[in-house]
Amino acid sequence: MKALREHRKTMFAEGHAGSKVFCDTKGGWVHRDNLRNRSFYRIIKETNLPKIRIHDLRHSLATLLLKAGTHPSIVAAQLGHASVKTTLDIYSHVLPEMLRKAADEVDEAFVATNRQPNDRDDDAVN
Repeated sequence: MKALREHRKTMFAEGHAGSKVFCDTKGGWVHRDNLRNRSFYRIIKETNLPKIRIHDLRHSLATLLLKAGTHPSIVAAQLGHASVKTTLDIYSHVLPEMLRKAADEVDEAFVATNRQPNDRDDDAVN
């Protein structure tokens, strides 16, 4: 996203404010149907990947980021959501896994603490 912002700044500075950022081979607008049918689906077919919609990539990104432990506010920013609440409402199915992972991490912290020698055991009064 930073690279796109820098590109747009350069375009404005050079007087290309109304120019297209993404265009077809003739300099016109990229049409959704052309992108989908001539590029995206062709790549999907050539790589033997399952046929999905372009929009499914957005959901895949969000789900993978959340499962990897990326903070929901970062995911919301990547998706362009105005609020983290929107992201959490849509991707709440990922939250139980995140909660389980957090519980496992706390459990591991307790186990690790119990493995360390306790200096007070020697001074304990029976």
